[in-house]
Amino acid sequence: MAICGSDITGEEPHLIFGHKTVAAIAIQPNGQWIVTSEALKPIVRLWRMPEGKPLHTLPYKDLMIKLRSLTNVRIVPDQKSTTGYRIQFNRFPGWQTVVNW
Repeated sequence: MAICGSDITGEEPHLIFGHKTVAAIAIQPNGQWIVTSEALKPIVRLWRMPEGKPLHTLPYKDLMIKLRSLTNVRIVPDQKSTTGYRIQFNRFPGWQTVVNW
């Protein structure tokens, strides 16, 4: 887990989950992307700079809306499935927007 927040403003930090132990964090000069590296494995992750309130501070309803906007995977009812549900893959939110490096 990495923490992206501001000691200067005193705002609530954003928690970024993805590493067991973070070795380094770098922020793109224009502030749009964060790069983190794992301390014990050769893993590097690229993150969009968090926007809005940190996820862990959102009320449940707002959290669910935000999480749904971040993934294309849905669990949907399916009467034919032995579990009663199936995984559905939709278009990824924001798929029309091309990242400009």
